[in-house]
Amino acid sequence: MYHKSASLWRATLLAACLTSPCFSAWPDGDGCLRERPFFSAEREEDRHCDAWRDTDHFRVHFATGGDNTVHGWPDPAYVDSACVFLEDSYRAFHVTLGFAPALSDLARGGGRDLVDCYLLDTGSQGVGYAGRDSVTGSPCRGSAAGYFAVDNDLGVEEKPGILRATLAHEYFHLVQYGAGAVGAWFTESAAVWAERAARPSYAGYAWRMPLWFWTPHRGLWGLGHSLRPYGAAHFWCFLEETTDATFMPAVFRRCCSESWLNALKLELAERGTNLDSTLARFALWNNATGAWNDGCHYRQGGAFPEITCQAVHDTLPVQGLTLAEDLVAQSAAFDYIRFRGPGERDTLRLEFDGAPEMRDARCLCFAWQRGGHPQREWTVFPDVDGDVNMKIPGWSTCDQITMIVVNFEQADGDFSFRYAAREMGDPAARWVSDLMVAPNPFWRETRLSWRTEGSPVPATLAIFDASGRRVLSRLMPAERVGNQRFVWDGRDAEGHEVTAGVYFIRITTPEEMRATRAVRQR
Repeated sequence: MYHKSASLWRATLLAACLTSPCFSAWPDGDGCLRERPFFSAEREEDRHCDAWRDTDHFRVHFATGGDNTVHGWPDPAYVDSACVFLEDSYRAFHVTLGFAPALSDLARGGGRDLVDCYLLDTGSQGVGYAGRDSVTGSPCRGSAAGYFAVDNDLGVEEKPGILRATLAHEYFHLVQYGAGAVGAWFTESAAVWAERAARPSYAGYAWRMPLWFWTPHRGLWGLGHSLRPYGAAHFWCFLEETTDATFMPAVFRRCCSESWLNALKLELAERGTNLDSTLARFALWNNATGAWNDGCHYRQGGAFPEITCQAVHDTLPVQGLTLAEDLVAQSAAFDYIRFRGPGERDTLRLEFDGAPEMRDARCLCFAWQRGGHPQREWTVFPDVDGDVNMKIPGWSTCDQITMIVVNFEQADGDFSFRYAAREMGDPAARWVSDLMVAPNPFWRETRLSWRTEGSPVPATLAIFDASGRRVLSRLMPAERVGNQRFVWDGRDAEGHEVTAGVYFIRITTPEEMRATRAVRQR
């Protein structure tokens, strides 16, 4: 029901289903988190709102006049949508996932123990913020009251899904407060994770991830842009996807007696692993995103950005190189060093020369990648001198190999290292795979596609009719390897259109031959 002073506003609840992805901007640093040292008779937000709507678990405050008037008023659609989305978030967090109750208002603002949400012009504070009214004692024992505010006209034109995501984000801060789960990096990264937890199909939060993916060498919870914690939400997505949906609630239950980092370590130990091995696996998952999403890692990895490498090498050999000082990874951080393939020999040898004192504080991960294929992965620990020597087969058949230096959370000392790379083994033979024709059957033209591997030598494309007569032949230059394409317009070598019928297509190299067939219709 709507309330304005002593009057009753009647309206029909709009059960809106807004599905557009959310793209939003968040305030710098911890500007979205407020804490009041004591209870006051009235919050500042109360002075801007003259009406409210109660749901089962929330009191939604809004203004019906002035600069803070809720969007579209007297049409109640914006308020009704907020009510629906908040109850959706409540069910997702507390009923489905099992999080403990959030901070409520301790029966303030009208005598009901509901969570206060304010729809008003949040101005310079971004699209929303959350806060708590503190009293002596632990919030885990219900000795604090919480509230949050969201902008009064958020995404109403082009991005309606932003309202749903922001309400979930800011309400989740009160879930965090209620569990004592605080800390700048943890607070924001987990709240962005909660946007997807409230709506599992949601991928709109991925736009913030470049803030982390651009600088993996700065550390998972390291310094950098003030919005970087928001971009690290995929760490919690990774933990959820590699364990189960109970992981985050279990961490939160430990936060009343432990810091969030200790709570994380204890929960990992309960599940038979540790933070070091988790960081190594996390580093490999982040190498399989964007265009390199292989369907075997993040559920929404195609929407995530591609990792930024600290070094990329297109030619070999590489001898005794080191990274610039400002690119060397720190604790809980990663250096990505990439070597572009395919090579002319069948094996890539990688040598890593690290500081001996770091031998127990880091590992090296290696990823073999080829477009459209699962990423092959290896994890290797340095020897007593802090060194690693690795031979990776299949160098002549991959698009790239990435060496990832993973520094563990407790790493300290000399982080520097040198590395080298060279080809070895037998010269790679050229071969052809995946010869495809589409469309097939065809009328006017069709596309022939295939992939070549190994050292670049010429290949011959030939097309024959059903009697075995060659109707067309093309020499494909040895300019590059990888994906190839040829468009056949249904004409022979003299430019005449061929008749309807079956045609045989053959690709030949010095090493092998591939063949398929196409049907011409007229």
